[in-house]
Amino acid sequence: MTESRSGKSGWNSIGDIFSSSLKLSNFKKADPEDWIHFHWPLVVGKEIASISQVEEIKRKVLHVRVSTREWLPALEPLKNKFTQEINQRAGMTLLTSIKFKIESNSPS
Repeated sequence: MTESRSGKSGWNSIGDIFSSSLKLSNFKKADPEDWIHFHWPLVVGKEIASISQVEEIKRKVLHVRVSTREWLPALEPLKNKFTQEINQRAGMTLLTSIKFKIESNSPS
């Protein structure tokens, strides 16, 4: 038992325990790309995860492919939110930005 986020002494929620145990800093030899591949659907949700695919991290920029051009206007405003959520979950600054690209086999 520890002090919870609400400041009350008592049991921690399972979400708090699970979230803190999955921080990247808890996994000394974890590959950040593998970690992000796991967390991407948790951060963006089922629908966006189904139309997107994490490709790589280059210079703290996450490159993500999306299935069609129509998704770009919807995803662009969410980049900062996703970046902040990933960094918060990791317990460190893994990303400074996200770059969305259209799948090469998608119609232009």
